[in-house]
Amino acid sequence: YIPSPSEHVRIRARVEEIEIAWSKCDREIQWLEEAADKLRRQKAYLERCAGEHKSLLSPIRLLPPEILSQIFEY
Repeated sequence: YIPSPSEHVRIRARVEEIEIAWSKCDREIQWLEEAADKLRRQKAYLERCAGEHKSLLSPIRLLPPEILSQIFEY
């Protein structure tokens, strides 16, 4: 099949539309990947904070320092 000159113009226009949409998808994917990276960093930070706070609630922290020093001396 050989497109006619008018079909050739329409096909070329359609290809340009597709390439523009393709480029838009690439930009949106890049933006989403950057947003996902930011959320991953935020999640890691929150996990560290939660761990640090949980360690403050550890039962060993309820022991008086004198008892702890005796345990470690033993």
